[in-house]
Amino acid sequence: MLFVDECVFTPRSLLRKIWSTNSEETILYKKKTSFKAVAVLGAISVEGELVAYVLREGSIQLDDLKKMANKIKSKYKRRRVVMFLDNLPLHHTKAFKEHTSAYKQQLVFNAGYSSELNPIERLWALAKRSFGR
Repeated sequence: MLFVDECVFTPRSLLRKIWSTNSEETILYKKKTSFKAVAVLGAISVEGELVAYVLREGSIQLDDLKKMANKIKSKYKRRRVVMFLDNLPLHHTKAFKEHTSAYKQQLVFNAGYSSELNPIERLWALAKRSFGR
């Protein structure tokens, strides 16, 4: 089983803290960054291994999902793979379902508003905390 999800990094999620030199702890935020948003689509195994990922400026598109399915196919060859996904409408498209079924990849969808059940969410939380420092 693989846990698949996307995460978007925006300049707002990467605000840098700058402490003032006076005795009060004032926090100012430096907002200048050179990008608008970067999306990451990732898949981790039950063991927590990062199996595959796709990066894109902006947001994840259908081609990115297909690219992820292709990477998973090349890693697992003929073995059957179950992918646990959230309910993003893109995950439910006929084109994506057909693409994954051709590779013998089964899609299992998380219950609505239950992102805490998908372990890859912890990876995204850690990445945002670490990257924003």
